[in-house]
Amino acid sequence: MKRFFFLVCVVLCLSTSCEKHPGPKTPGFQIMDANWNDTLRVAATFLVSKSFEFHVGLKLQASLDEPFVYGLNPRTVFLDDYAEHYHKPAELFAIEKIRERSEPLWEFYKTLPYGHFRMSNVYVRDTPTVYADKTLFGKEPGADLSSFFVLHQGGMFKCSGPDYKVIDGNAPLNIPLVEFFSEGTMMPFEFSLESPDLKDELFEDDNFILTFVFPVTVEHYWARLMESYDNPEAEESFSDMDMVAVVNLKGIIARSAWLF
Repeated sequence: MKRFFFLVCVVLCLSTSCEKHPGPKTPGFQIMDANWNDTLRVAATFLVSKSFEFHVGLKLQASLDEPFVYGLNPRTVFLDDYAEHYHKPAELFAIEKIRERSEPLWEFYKTLPYGHFRMSNVYVRDTPTVYADKTLFGKEPGADLSSFFVLHQGGMFKCSGPDYKVIDGNAPLNIPLVEFFSEGTMMPFEFSLESPDLKDELFEDDNFILTFVFPVTVEHYWARLMESYDNPEAEESFSDMDMVAVVNLKGIIARSAWLF
């Protein structure tokens, strides 16, 4: 029961933080296009019984050299109270291209129960790996621990890109990490991971650091659309990177004691 109320609080915090500005009441989803950081956000790490959960999110690049840039997305182009704010020819051109590409996915989304869901033009390139700096799960430091982790919650459905194909129309829950993050999977903007098989060794020494590595391909869709307005021959633009989540487990037992 304690865990239930804690998870409700976490979900409420995440949902209220998604929108910093008032938006329309019409449900909508976003496929975000931005300059992404290779370091993922990690929050709300907690221990329940012998498993632990933590929430992960993509992080925007926000340096002086590479200020973050949002591209238009399905929610802004399909809802008039957003799209009416765009007047530049290149933006209007981009709106039409984004509508053409994402309309089937938008129509699918409208068949789902009400909810807001953010994805990204970031696609899994290879199987993610997980390793610890100490022996964990009976594995030596540096050994791949990905088989011990599941995607606890990853949004409203699973989609593959860059063709925006719905792979599973059900909300992904408790799916093995390596199964959900298969090649081509579009990265959710936020998701939670869990280890359902945490051994007693963590209770003896919780001074661990876990590192999750997600090899991905980033599509620079917005930049290509802007270039395509003046140059119809502009080629698709992609780049590879590793998105890394570092989870420090030190003190996790003390922080989570009230859940037991």
